[in-house]
Amino acid sequence: MQSPAYWFNLDGTCRGFLGPDPGKPCSLLLEVEAEYLAVQLPPALRPSIQRCVQVGDRVNCVGRSHIDRQAGVITLKAYQVFVPAAAVTPPGMARPA
Repeated sequence: MQSPAYWFNLDGTCRGFLGPDPGKPCSLLLEVEAEYLAVQLPPALRPSIQRCVQVGDRVNCVGRSHIDRQAGVITLKAYQVFVPAAAVTPPGMARPA
């Protein structure tokens, strides 16, 4: 049995990507207040997310959470992922160390 979905707005640090295909990750691993959360990515964003977001970048995710009380699992599904402009490096430019 699932309860209604609730909106979330998480601001954290990208710690990696999850999924069977390295070129199209299914989820973003986000560190929020010393906790690691897997946030599912929308299908349209999966092929391009790794060009805009690097491990260590600050990221803001907005989406809905679904709670499966029977299984005791909370699923986070992002609708939008925001990256501060300073964290995005234009193509062909070196990232600052």
